[in-house]
Amino acid sequence: MTSPGPGQIRVQGWAVDPDTIGAIGVHVYVNDAYAGATTASRPRSDVGAVWPAWGPNHGFDTTVGVWGGRNRVCAYAINAGPGSVNPLLGCAVVQLPTGNPIGSVDAVSPAGPGTSEGAGLDTGSRHRSAHWRACVRRRPFCG
Repeated sequence: MTSPGPGQIRVQGWAVDPDTIGAIGVHVYVNDAYAGATTASRPRSDVGAVWPAWGPNHGFDTTVGVWGGRNRVCAYAINAGPGSVNPLLGCAVVQLPTGNPIGSVDAVSPAGPGTSEGAGLDTGSRHRSAHWRACVRRRPFCG
């Protein structure tokens, strides 16, 4: 598993259900909460070599959102046949950077009520932007 960007984890692997030659679903959970689904349909020559009757198209590669800090990420194969279990493919614990938001205010002007410009990033969030509150004379300005 790798992190392609802030608040993201890339999960890669393969899954085959002996009951079907078709691609099957894979569900990803982060800290025991559903985080996303994908289909194991990408080419993997190593899988095709081990499972020649099913062919090579059983790989998966997906990205899910996570919080900064320690996260347990697990992937499950979704059963396509008569079985009753969605087997665990594997889990990994990943640590992503976390901390206080960072940013700047680039301009504040009297061009309109409460006009300001700037940008920010909350490094501890799976979202890329941070919420800001302007203060005028040390009092919150809300409108």
